Amino acid sequence: MTAAGSEDFVLGLVDVARAAAADGPARTLTLCPAGVSVCVHLAGAELIDRLAPGLLEGSVDGERPAIELWAFDGVGTGRSAPRPPWGPRDYLQREEIAGWTQPPHLASYSSDYATLSVAGTDAGLGVQWLRDAAVMAPWEGGAPLRSILRWTLARHGAHLIHAAAVGTGTDGVLLLGSGGAGKSTTALACLQAGMALVSDDYTLVRPGPVPTAHPAFAIAKAGPASLELLGGGLDARAAGARLDWRGKRRLPIADVVCEALALRAVVLPRVAPRTGAAVPADGREALRTVAVSTLLQLPGDSATTLTVLRELLATLPVYTLDVGPDVAAIPEAIGALIDAEAAA
Repeated sequence: MTAAGSEDFVLGLVDVARAAAADGPARTLTLCPAGVSVCVHLAGAELIDRLAPGLLEGSVDGERPAIELWAFDGVGTGRSAPRPPWGPRDYLQREEIAGWTQPPHLASYSSDYATLSVAGTDAGLGVQWLRDAAVMAPWEGGAPLRSILRWTLARHGAHLIHAAAVGTGTDGVLLLGSGGAGKSTTALACLQAGMALVSDDYTLVRPGPVPTAHPAFAIAKAGPASLELLGGGLDARAAGARLDWRGKRRLPIADVVCEALALRAVVLPRVAPRTGAAVPADGREALRTVAVSTLLQLPGDSATTLTVLRELLATLPVYTLDVGPDVAAIPEAIGALIDAEAAA
């Protein structure tokens, strides 16, 4: 497959998506993740209903968007994706497709949910097609369009990783760990205590001498156990919030997310009988811990993601934090760590 052939397929898929949106129903959203102007077009009533609540809208002052993304489904719009330029043997593990794993042309396909994601990063274009939005992957609503957002934003220096971020004032920490490590409970405990919340599950990071964290989505997730531990402080957000496939509530947080925090440390929460103070940890061991879970969830352009993770864990001090049911102690421990690192 030549570069021209790959570009032709991306543009052909965009043409089908544009036609689907023109036929309606459709909705266009303006986003500004990490300061990058993004225009998202959603086509199909069911798809709009499921994906729009998770997208974090923002202002871009009328400028031409740097990125334009499309999403549509076959059942809702009556339109199918064009025949792909790869064959059956090109489908790889982690939903990747041979010849489409690195910029400027990336693609992934979920056979379980008949979902195709394609991007041309030089052109700032991305499309997601689903056979049927009513049976989309259950995690899509919590992190909509995450593959095409991740691929296209990376060209602008903003990298999506599996992490949460919280802080005080303008300084914060990145919370890394696999599912069940306590990231969400830690992030929501900090929010409830009045601290800044950037994100709960996926965070955009701009690397540098002082890396910064930015929000990507408008949803945080909390299971019954976490909501009970947090003592009702999030009941208003949980009321009427949709359940995901794990029984967690998708809490709307667009009104409270912080647009940016300067990262002072990386914290690896771990569930424990009691909350303790942050303890210094080995960054190399932390990389081994978090790389697998991040790469499994984020197909395509793995080399860039690994480079970003390595740089973060080499630039920032790394700590572990025992997180227990005494949730009031969690923001105290996080706040003390941020104060110490910001003063160092």
